[in-house]
Amino acid sequence: MTSLSFSVPLVVICSLIYFVLSVTVVVLAVKATATDPSDPTIELHRIAQARGERFDSSKYEFFCCVCDTFVENSSKHCGSCNRCVNKFDHHCKYLNNCVGDKNYKLFFRLIVSVFLLVLMHNLTNGFVIYKYLTLNEKVAAQNLKLFNKIMRKPFGIVLWIAVFLNFCTLIFLGHLVPFHLYLQSKGLTTFEYIKIKEDRKKESKIV
Repeated sequence: MTSLSFSVPLVVICSLIYFVLSVTVVVLAVKATATDPSDPTIELHRIAQARGERFDSSKYEFFCCVCDTFVENSSKHCGSCNRCVNKFDHHCKYLNNCVGDKNYKLFFRLIVSVFLLVLMHNLTNGFVIYKYLTLNEKVAAQNLKLFNKIMRKPFGIVLWIAVFLNFCTLIFLGHLVPFHLYLQSKGLTTFEYIKIKEDRKKESKIV
């Protein structure tokens, strides 16, 4: 932001965008991680057992031997979390949690927010590098005040590294976000999509 201080409105706008996106990412990440995506049937069964009541299992087709309870038809047992997740999408190692019906929207909003934050970061870095390479006097003066002549080269190297890493992240998220938009349009989860692809491969091998 200091490198852009020749334009106060630009700094204010960029700072506000950074602040909003950063807070959004943190809040969504915490919520998606803290949300328990377990099949609600498990809790209902446990409550019925604790009260000594009969649990009506007639509307459930599947029984999880690991959880020792009936589960929804769309549930899958996650080996990493050791629990059945309703509308299981995938296990996210970055959240250290499964993504299912209860936190899928949070997860999707999170990846969109991270994409926008990284994009904003790269646009800012690219703008600073452009001004830096074109030797804009105002930008150069601001950099010299902060980093002095010795630090000018390391500062540029750090910026280029940041641009490269952000670019790699944008490629990954630029595929992930449209992929989940596609899944939503088809009414599929990631797990169901993978299963369909695997079934098609098996069928093609048989033919």
